[in-house]
Amino acid sequence: MDKLTVGLFNDSFPPTIDGVANVVINYAKSIHNRLGYVIVATPHYPDVVDQYPFEVIRYPSANVSKRIGYRAGILLVLKLLTCLWRKILISSTPILPFPLQFLHE
Repeated sequence: MDKLTVGLFNDSFPPTIDGVANVVINYAKSIHNRLGYVIVATPHYPDVVDQYPFEVIRYPSANVSKRIGYRAGILLVLKLLTCLWRKILISSTPILPFPLQFLHE
């Protein structure tokens, strides 16, 4: 079976800890370990350093809630696509288009 390239686009991902964030991290780990290449696109959080075995792209976000840990992503499609395109140019693994995507808000 050919390896998959999967994009997970989500506003809920660590450091946020909730049910959706847990699902996304588990999907990403499972896809990475069993099926192929995965990129998670999620809001930027100040002072967060991602150390995952898969790619995490953080896009601009704003704190719009009094609840700790929740930020709204300001998805700048051009910025995200530019970042992904750069990855294509320097990678031998094709990452676009994504044959499988998971979006959740």
